[in-house]
Amino acid sequence: MTMVVAHVPTYLPFLLEIRFRFNPGFWGVAVLLNVGLVVRIVADLAGSETGRTLGGLANIAALLSLVAVAVWAAVVKGPEDPQAPAGDTRAISDTSPTKDSRA
Repeated sequence: MTMVVAHVPTYLPFLLEIRFRFNPGFWGVAVLLNVGLVVRIVADLAGSETGRTLGGLANIAALLSLVAVAVWAAVVKGPEDPQAPAGDTRAISDTSPTKDSRA
């Protein structure tokens, strides 16, 4: 699941043909997902059903947060690239070529 979370900011904009603004919330999702995993492993070794449940709930919260952060990154407009030519309004994280090749 960590690989999915790590690649969402790269693949989802490509697949949906949308632009994502960099959002540090993706790091929070990754941390929450891994903390939930560690809690589940420790609880399993300790034989704690409550701990496993809490770890699983943390993983569910991480995946739901991933959806929320991805939507947020797609909706919120990011700053313009300071190195872009005048009139180029692509987001900083957008490195894909534009569909209009006349520019």
